Amino acid sequence: MYEKNHYVKAIKACKDFKSKYHNIELVPEEEFFKNAPEDIKNSVQSNDTAHYLMLKRLNFELFQLHEKMEEKKKILQDTIANRKKFLSSLPSRLKSLIKASLPVQN
Repeated sequence: MYEKNHYVKAIKACKDFKSKYHNIELVPEEEFFKNAPEDIKNSVQSNDTAHYLMLKRLNFELFQLHEKMEEKKKILQDTIANRKKFLSSLPSRLKSLIKASLPVQN
């Protein structure tokens, strides 16, 4: 009886266990199947477990985040290029400003 009660309590504890991943808001399954690249969702079948589907959806979210970061990186690189272009033209602008101010200096 003691061992039975021990196993029953252990089984109940396992069934009642709530992991920190229980409440993760994932991309809806419809959106996942609609928008995910084929290499991510290629092996999704009706017999896949919920765990593997969750892993694939998390992988898809990681893929989306990577794309957003790449876009942001490109925008920042363009901004840096524009600022470098402005800085490289600054000496010639300063020279023309000095030439224009020579009559005032004299």
